[in-house]
This record gives sequence, C-alpha cells and structure tokens, in this order.
Amino acid sequence: MKIIYELNLGFSDAENYQRRENKSLFNAIFIKNMFLEQLLEPSRFFLIGEKGTGKTAYSVFLANNNYKNNCSQLKYIRETDYQKFVTLKREKHLQLSDYTSIWKVIVLLLLAKSISSQELDHFPFSKNAKLKALMAAVDDYYNNAFSPEIIHALELAEPRVQ
Repeated sequence: MKIIYELNLGFSDAENYQRRENKSLFNAIFIKNMFLEQLLEPSRFFLIGEKGTGKTAYSVFLANNNYKNNCSQLKYIRETDYQKFVTLKREKHLQLSDYTSIWKVIVLLLLAKSISSQELDHFPFSKNAKLKALMAAVDDYYNNAFSPEIIHALELAEPRVQ
C-alpha cells in the first residue's frame, strides 16, 4: 500500500499534459469514448462546454497523438489576448463592427498561422501569390503583435466597402 504523498494524482488542468514528460501518463489515464469519436467527425468544428467538462483534455489528447490519422494543434487564446483586441476597438484603432468580428479575426489568424511552409510550397498553394502575401502579412503581424502595425495587419481582414 502506498503512503498518500507517494500517490500521483496528476494535474488538475489537462494543459499540463502537453509537456513531453507528462504525455505518457496522460495517454495511460485518458479514456477514449464515443465523444472523442464524435469530435473527429468532419461536421464538427467547435468544442464547447462548461468549465471542467474535459474540453482541454480532449484537445490535449488529440494534439499529443496522431489519433486515427488526425493531426491536431492546440492554440490557446488567453483573456489578455482578447482584452488587447477590445482595447484596440475601444480606442478606435480597430474598425471591426462587433466582438464577433474580433473573434473571427483571432481564429482566422490562428488558422492562417497553422499553415506550414511545407504546405505553402505544395501544389496548389505554390502558385498562389495572394496566399503567400497573406501569409507574409500574418508573419508580420505575429512579429509585431499589438504594436501600431497590428492596425495595418487587421485591416487586411476587414471587408472593403466599394
């Protein structure tokens, strides 16, 4: 029998299982169920739920493993990141009409950034100059995030009124 301090109860937040030294423990204790299978359906786009319901656990498992040939990445949007966008809007540096548009820009920037350079060099992307220009603007945005240049980067995402 183990003494209480010898027990490994794991972490209270699944985010900690992204670290290399914690992945094997997480893979051993993670329960694969029908909800995991549903997450992999092509018609699923978002994972939402109350705090503590396992959203991060599913996300970390899929990001840590090539489960059923599913290549996943986990991106965190911290409250402070969102607050920076809110501040830009409040200070009239951001012309987006509402907070839904702000989230769309955040998600689209994350998606654009997840396209690797190998994918860009692969046909049919390799011949698309507009896509490469967009990726260059996204890189510039990340290199200068939340400096005055962000205003110009975000203007790329705004619809133009003709």
